[in-house]
Amino acid sequence: MAVDAAVPHFAGSWLTVRDQAQLVAVGSGFSPAGPRFSSISGEECGVDFTAPLRRSPVWQMPRPETAHEDLRKF
Repeated sequence: MAVDAAVPHFAGSWLTVRDQAQLVAVGSGFSPAGPRFSSISGEECGVDFTAPLRRSPVWQMPRPETAHEDLRKF
């Protein structure tokens, strides 16, 4: 299946994202016209792509009660 996608270039690198094909590709130092992609089931890599993703709770720093003395001058 051929898939067309926009390929923006910046600083010698490129990026393409295509939702319909669930494809993200990033490259640097070679043309985006060269790579060829194929669909795999995941068995070759020991991965089950049909398994649901488990999201860990997001850990965040607690909010400080008071500003640090170095920040008070700002």
